[in-house]
Amino acid sequence: MAIISLDITNRSPFADGQSFGDVGPYQLLEGVAHFAADPLNPRNEAITDIELAPRDTDGKVRFSAHFSMLQSADPERGKHRILFDVVNRGGKTALSALNDAERAIDPAAPIKPGNGFLMRYGYTVVWCGWQADVPPTPGLMGLQAPEAIGPDGRPITGR
Repeated sequence: MAIISLDITNRSPFADGQSFGDVGPYQLLEGVAHFAADPLNPRNEAITDIELAPRDTDGKVRFSAHFSMLQSADPERGKHRILFDVVNRGGKTALSALNDAERAIDPAAPIKPGNGFLMRYGYTVVWCGWQADVPPTPGLMGLQAPEAIGPDGRPITGR
């Protein structure tokens, strides 16, 4: 499975440009990641109904997901390490767990740096949606999956 492109829809200073020790300020990037998966690759067998998804001209199944990334505004000052946060029902969790940041009730609220632990140590923090059933709520991260297609060429409904 490969990311084939990124559409960055927002690039902004993180935490109003606050500096995090020697690493300096961070930036927030947000957008959509586009993927292509080979339905014939044995590693992708665990993906439900991948064999029923429409394929592109290369035989790959395409899908997309929301992504967000916090990285040092000067990447040379970062640690060159990624902390990938597996979102929970579309919500970001790493900063509340590792930076003692207050978890926002509103998923569209700006991300808070908390004590800045991950940023002071230069980590790039990445979030990506992975669940197709996340409600389309601003601030939540979901995955946009293709519909399964039956032998008659129509979308499959039900279980």
